[in-house]
Amino acid sequence: YCTGLTSVTIPNSVTSIGENAFYYCTGLTSVTIPNSVTSINRGTFACCRGLTNITIPNSVTSIGSAAFCYCRGLTSITIPNSVTLIDDFAFRGCRGLTSIDIPNSVTSIGEYEFYECTDLKNITIPNSVTSIGEYAFCNSRAHLYSAIEAPENADVNSFLLSSGNYAPVTTLTGTKSKYESLTGWMSCEISDPQIESVDAEEHMLQFNEASESVTVTVSIDLNYAEALPESFADYNTDYFLRNATKAVVEYASNGGGNDVNKRRIAGETLSVDANLRDGVLTAELHDLEDNTLYAYRIVITDSESNEVSSKWMNFIAFSGVDDVTVAKQDEGQRYNVLGQPVSENYRGVVIQNGKKSIAR
Repeated sequence: YCTGLTSVTIPNSVTSIGENAFYYCTGLTSVTIPNSVTSINRGTFACCRGLTNITIPNSVTSIGSAAFCYCRGLTSITIPNSVTLIDDFAFRGCRGLTSIDIPNSVTSIGEYEFYECTDLKNITIPNSVTSIGEYAFCNSRAHLYSAIEAPENADVNSFLLSSGNYAPVTTLTGTKSKYESLTGWMSCEISDPQIESVDAEEHMLQFNEASESVTVTVSIDLNYAEALPESFADYNTDYFLRNATKAVVEYASNGGGNDVNKRRIAGETLSVDANLRDGVLTAELHDLEDNTLYAYRIVITDSESNEVSSKWMNFIAFSGVDDVTVAKQDEGQRYNVLGQPVSENYRGVVIQNGKKSIAR
């Protein structure tokens, strides 16, 4: 046992780190693994209690059995998306580990994988996983977030945390019923995240004077009723948007008021079908009156008939903006459509550095 070894840099001529290579090097606090390494074998860093974090390069494809078991000082670890296999007992007894993201390349989680990881609070299981070994999360406090879209195709043995206590599981929105009918999952407390609203803040309006229309382009994100791990929220947003059956933009003239969330939409509300692809929505709004204040919102419906919407957002339908000129334009200064200088707090159509935009 090299208990006095504190750091090691593995040269880039190494492709594989052998079994038990640094076993019980309890003083080891720093390890640099080069991009030449493709596998970390059985027990390589077992019982290295001084390690607090380690970065695995994206050349590694497999993590062997008990590779990091009983690394009790380990609080975080980055697993690259090159890894497809994490073998049995790999992180057993890593009591300092609080969270871990498994990349969407891993297909198998071995037996006793996170056994006795007592501080493990949450773990996201990617859609790529097809098998989870027995007692993989036993004696941990893990809340599992499963991004597996078709759980009926995954070989799952047990999510037992302790005697009679099973892991709580959050599944993708609309998939809860699939999990509840499967033997491997039915003992767990299963829930799926509730979507509160569509986040459509990053949007762009393009005014088409010839057709008297406005093209709306929006980068869509979702707001959830509960806090979710970032990796799982990304999975869930992608799943919801890919499985959306309908996306529309509703718009109408605006009846006044100061709070965009509370403004009364006056008159008839029009609805147009929108194109939703790769998290970006586009739609064309027609029959707009010139110099009129409008509001619009996004409404998305998924395959389970869940409907979510964004807040109402305002815009003014201006024509003839391209004809406005400013005799002497100072770089960086903002102007309204009449060519008058305006402050940074001005809201409406503005011209800056020869380009028009909408300031909300």
